This record gives sequence, C-alpha cells and structure tokens, in this order.
Amino acid sequence: MKPSRLLSLSIILGLLISALPTISANPGVSTNPTFELDASNPSSLAISSPTYWYDLVSNRSIFGTLQNSPTYSSTDGGVLNFSAAGNTGIYFDPAAVGHATNPSGSMTLESWVKFTSWSVTWNIFASRWFTNISGSGVPSDFHFAVVTSGSSHKLNLYTTSTSNISGTKEIELNTWYLLAFTINNSTQELKFYINGQQDGATIANVSRTANTSNYLFVGDPRTNCNACSFNGQMSRFRLWNSVLTSSQMLSNFRSEGAGFGYSTTTSLAAATFPNPNYRASNLITATVSKPGKVTFYQQGVVIPGCKNKTATSTVTCNWKPSRRGKIAVNASLTPTDPGFVPSTGAINFSVLNRSGSRT
Repeated sequence: MKPSRLLSLSIILGLLISALPTISANPGVSTNPTFELDASNPSSLAISSPTYWYDLVSNRSIFGTLQNSPTYSSTDGGVLNFSAAGNTGIYFDPAAVGHATNPSGSMTLESWVKFTSWSVTWNIFASRWFTNISGSGVPSDFHFAVVTSGSSHKLNLYTTSTSNISGTKEIELNTWYLLAFTINNSTQELKFYINGQQDGATIANVSRTANTSNYLFVGDPRTNCNACSFNGQMSRFRLWNSVLTSSQMLSNFRSEGAGFGYSTTTSLAAATFPNPNYRASNLITATVSKPGKVTFYQQGVVIPGCKNKTATSTVTCNWKPSRRGKIAVNASLTPTDPGFVPSTGAINFSVLNRSGSRT
C-alpha cells in the first residue's frame, strides 16, 4: 500500500477512536462519582500485597494508604478484609474544600459492605472526623457506621452539626449491603439508604462542614478505639459532591446487586388461547416471577379493566379484541419491591372473526 494511503487510513482510524464514548470507571453507576474505590478492579487495588487504594475517577492520582494491613481476597469478585482487632483501614490525607475526598458541601457517600462480626459500640466504616491516625483532634465532619445497641444494629451518622442519628432497618451479619447517606447542605436534610431504598424518614436540621484538616478514613484505622472498628469486607466506596436522587440510588443498587447476591431481575410471560375471536371475551394470563402490578396492552394501548392488576404468581384479565388480523398484546410488571427491575412480556397472534354472539 502506498504511504499516502497508509497515512489516510491512520487519520480515519484516529478520528474513529476519538469519536468513541468515554467509558466510566464503573459503568454500572448511574451518575459519575467524584471519587471511587473498587477492590474488584486491579487499576484501583493491586491484588498482590496491596499497599494503596487508588481513586479511579482521577486515574489513580489520589491514593489512600492501607493501615495495619487490610488484606485482599478474590471472594465476591474482589474485596478488602478489615479486622476490628487490628484497627485496619485506609487513610487519605487532609485536602482542600472541593477536593475529591472532601466534598464542598452537599454530598453522597455509598459503599458495598459486609459485616462479619460486631464491635460493642460503633462499627465505623467511613469518616472525616479525625485529624490524625491516632484518632484525636478537631474540627469534625462526619463518621458513618452501624451502631450496636443491645441486639440491634442500625445505620448511624455523626456530623459537624448533629450527633448520633440512626436509621430504622436492621443490618445482619454476613450479608452484603449497599449502604449510603446523602446530606443536602442547602436544605439541611439527611437521608439514609440501604440497597437503593431510603431507610426511614428524611431527617431535618443536619449539615456538615468540609474542614481541611480531617483525614478521610475508609474502615477505621485509628488506634484509640478497638470497640468502634469495622470488622468485615468492603468491595466499593464512592463519593459524590452532590445529592443523588432516590431513583439514582435505586439504579445503582439494581445495576450492581446481582454481583452481591441480589437477583434484581424479574420475568413476565403473557398468554392466551390460540387465535382469539374478534369482539369476544378472551382470557389473558400473565405469569410473574415477583409479586406486583400487571397492566395489559393491545397495540400499546391499555386494555380497559386490565390496568394495575395485582399479581402474586399469576393474574388474569378479560379482553375483547377490537380489531382483526395480526395483533400484539403486551403486559408490564411493576414489582411490589422497588429493588426489583420492572419487566415486560408479549404475545403475537391472529384475531379471528367471531364464531358466535358477543359475550
């Protein structure tokens, strides 16, 4: 091939590559985080004797030091193991306001966490509360934990302005959870989330201060509170310099839940007897994999009397075809548990002339 043709092909190829969309660090997340750690990604955490955990958003230019040797494990796609007895964790140096590890005001924090045993007070797995590794100093920002109170274990948050705020749902041992909170500094509102769904009511009069002297701790590496440390596993950790919506939080869980033992998919099958008759009553049946509401459609239009039918395993609806010939009937399922993804089903057949009088 002539050199000029080679040059032309190189230019075309370069243009095609430059036109490709940018792939985010974790395509499963619905919005781009400002900071992301991922133990399942070798670009974020080396799988052989890891020393640092690297931020994927900055392309590894931000890194946290592993303290007291959290260990990598390939279980569940790749995790870090934290030991409460050893005060293991990761620390990121204090940073300016607006830095990826120090959101300027409103924020979202989200992490996939599994607890394997409980500490006697807090089980802190994320904080910007301390000004040194030994665990002392002020001012404070936040610390996020599951608090132990007798036999109860619920989400718990301290912030600059408010102490000892708790969620409502029980957290169990040896179970993966996507645990999160959002703070809207403008409206001073806090929301807890578990597996993409809000945990309890929105809590008022909560804010934070983005202090520049606090370390970001993932896990709890400080040495002065053995009764507060996190004992378990962590897979992913993310921060946003904004408040995610409830639909975005749910989308994050749905997109990643299958990797942590949550089957969020549903299935629906719609059926009727072959060749239904025009303007005669025909019974449509939908079979669903999860309880919810089913709506039936003829050619994209809701069939009268067939909207939001309650279904546990099956549901039926009477339908009188309003046209002859080839026709499509669809059904949609909205699961009762919003953690599951809605689904649709369809059937296609030919509608025959009515064989007898209308029913």
